[in-house]
Amino acid sequence: MWSLQYPVNQRAIEDVGIKKEEFLITDINGDKINEIIYKIPTVSNIKDETEVGSIVCLDKQKNVIWNFDLSDTVFADKEDITPDYTIILGDTITMGGNKLLFCYANNKRSFSSVVFAINLRDGARLPQKFWASGHTMSLLLRDIDNDAKSEIIGLGFDNGYEDAVLWAMEMDNYDGFRLTTDEYIIKGRKQADLIFYIRIPKTDYDNYIKMRTPGIDFSGLSYDSGRKSIQFSLSSRKKLHYKDFLDINIIGFELDSTFKNFFVNIGSDFRVVRDSLVAKGVLNPPYTDTREYREIIRNSILYYKNDKWVKRRELD
Repeated sequence: MWSLQYPVNQRAIEDVGIKKEEFLITDINGDKINEIIYKIPTVSNIKDETEVGSIVCLDKQKNVIWNFDLSDTVFADKEDITPDYTIILGDTITMGGNKLLFCYANNKRSFSSVVFAINLRDGARLPQKFWASGHTMSLLLRDIDNDAKSEIIGLGFDNGYEDAVLWAMEMDNYDGFRLTTDEYIIKGRKQADLIFYIRIPKTDYDNYIKMRTPGIDFSGLSYDSGRKSIQFSLSSRKKLHYKDFLDINIIGFELDSTFKNFFVNIGSDFRVVRDSLVAKGVLNPPYTDTREYREIIRNSILYYKNDKWVKRRELD
């Protein structure tokens, strides 16, 4: 028996979901003996010091089987982006006899993020890489179209559009960049072919408190196999005192199996905060937990279709 010294905060100790983003215990080679895969924690607080994101695989004797470093530099008109990434471990899947680990990584000093897969047997990264101009907050592998194959579902930010974004990709076709505004496009790559790509803009309340984007929690994406729906929540901030804010859930979203229709659930904290501003005349009616306001939210959502952004009514 041996131990591994690993710096984590209290939330990571208590939250199983967070631990899964940092550690994986699995049999990588079919010998019925588990190996340990973990990401190297980024712990430096030194200004301008760069730490390349890394993943390590150990055998039962604590010997290193392989290690992987994320060392890509990418370019956009906005800036050149150096490899200073925090890696998040995602789901595993077996394809073509190979056990793969899907990961995503967010640049600590800039806006880029990348989705990639590693062969767990040897730590080699697959050639395909999906680049986005905004941090990815959640990633799932689920069969969302009943073809007996998993697809990749992602939730995150887009720094160009300044929206929350939801998208999906085929498991064997995710290479390229996600469309954004011109200055944020990752250069030298083709535009990725997405199953769907949806933007959820800021609410009137987000604009009132001057949020750059809607808020999203890490690992907040889920898939209900019974309802065949994709679910997530967006958050915002509630002012407590001068310069003090509290994060609050504002809206829960559920996307149906057509990838067109959203069910919108208003958070109770958001209702109280926004309704008080409507009552004072600061924000325009309607009140928050009403059919009219939910319709405003649904009508603000944008879908990418035929090389342009459209509203729900233009999808049919």
